[in-house]
Amino acid sequence: MDRHAGNARVLAGQDEDDLLNRYCDIQQELDEALDQAARATGETAQLRQSNREILARVRMLERSVHGQLQTGTQPRDPAPGTDGSMVRRARREGRPTHAPAHEAEPTLES
Repeated sequence: MDRHAGNARVLAGQDEDDLLNRYCDIQQELDEALDQAARATGETAQLRQSNREILARVRMLERSVHGQLQTGTQPRDPAPGTDGSMVRRARREGRPTHAPAHEAEPTLES
């Protein structure tokens, strides 16, 4: 009986070591993923700021050259009642972002 109890203690100790090692590995992977996400968030913020600065420069150039903004760089207003998130979701899901054009009603001339 003592012989089996000794083996059980050794096996339990190995299980505890395995669990502890797995916990440490998972914790390290989690820390690395959090660091990567933080870096990505910072890079995204920098890119957005850079894009805003470039767009502001383009608008300034258009005003100085053309006297007004051209169509492509005019600020866009989101659709009433939305903040643009519905369009982003539709793009992610691969759905069209616009209503399909309705075919014209047949006329007497056709």
